[in-house]
Amino acid sequence: MVPFVIIIAFIMIGLLIIGASIYQERKRMQFWMGLADEWGFRYRAGDPYLIAERQEFPFTRQGHSRRVVNLIEGKVDSRQMLLFDYTYKTGSGKNQSTHHLSMLMLEAPVTGHQLVIHAENFLDRIMGFLGFEDINFEYEEFNRAFQVRCDDKKFAYDVIHSDMMEFLMQDRTLALQWSNNHILFYRSSRRRFDRHEAESIRQAALGFVKRLPAYMME
Repeated sequence: MVPFVIIIAFIMIGLLIIGASIYQERKRMQFWMGLADEWGFRYRAGDPYLIAERQEFPFTRQGHSRRVVNLIEGKVDSRQMLLFDYTYKTGSGKNQSTHHLSMLMLEAPVTGHQLVIHAENFLDRIMGFLGFEDINFEYEEFNRAFQVRCDDKKFAYDVIHSDMMEFLMQDRTLALQWSNNHILFYRSSRRRFDRHEAESIRQAALGFVKRLPAYMME
């Protein structure tokens, strides 16, 4: 009798876990649908742009089982803007972990190079110790706060001028990756957006593009 009770208990726990997951995902869908209505964007349940498969950015080449869900899209200043939840897995078997975060992708005003900017972390410091140096600028505090990598140093210096450095220093959790005609924005903490975070990242993305030098568009 006791083993039967244990089996039933495990089944009930499993059902509760599944039910909680379904509830949370439904709440997440409602959040994105509400935000889309508020912003005048369009809600998509899936990934019509195959972002998870394009591997256009270093970030989207990480891990496996990559998925985009709850995407919203619209145009801001005539440029396409996408916001979405993104999941990917690392490891396998008992060591497998699932990572959840939100990101914003903005159509760039000019074709760019492979540029990565994020808050410097412990791994970056180790890489620097091993000789893998990032690009440095005249603002030493910015150099200590951010890690910058680019396949074209001139492009990096064009983008990250003094005013841009001051702008980025105001929000050190902002991270971005620029590849060709799109810029991907997310938080260094790699978390899912709430209402405040979504608006914050949207304003940060627009502020970043606004500060690009006019001569880059020529």
